[in-house]
Amino acid sequence: MGNVSGQPVAGGFMLGTFTLVVVGMLLYRVNAAIQNGVIRIRGGSLSFREHGLFRKRHEEWKREEIAAVRVEVEEYRMRESVSFDHFIRVEPASESERQRFSRLGKDQIEWMVTTIQQHLDLDDGEQ
Repeated sequence: MGNVSGQPVAGGFMLGTFTLVVVGMLLYRVNAAIQNGVIRIRGGSLSFREHGLFRKRHEEWKREEIAAVRVEVEEYRMRESVSFDHFIRVEPASESERQRFSRLGKDQIEWMVTTIQQHLDLDDGEQ
């Protein structure tokens, strides 16, 4: 293994740290690449199913439980930039996380919400 200023342990530590960082970045990319989801409207119910490498989520609502389906926006501020995350919100929302398909673009999210509203015969609400 490597010697850093006469300390063989330091070289091993740096190699291990570098390896962990690279593996973490690769797993993040693989997870992002294989994420997929399904929206199903069937028999008067709406269900969302999303899964990737590390997690799976599934939620289902009956038509009577849904007050509205909307496109929501969340703002993220960093030092010198602002980014916006669009996602689907079903009201009343369950106790779990509220973001659905947030990795998609605004146009795709709006189309999905419009389609859900039409099939479930919901009011447009505010988008």
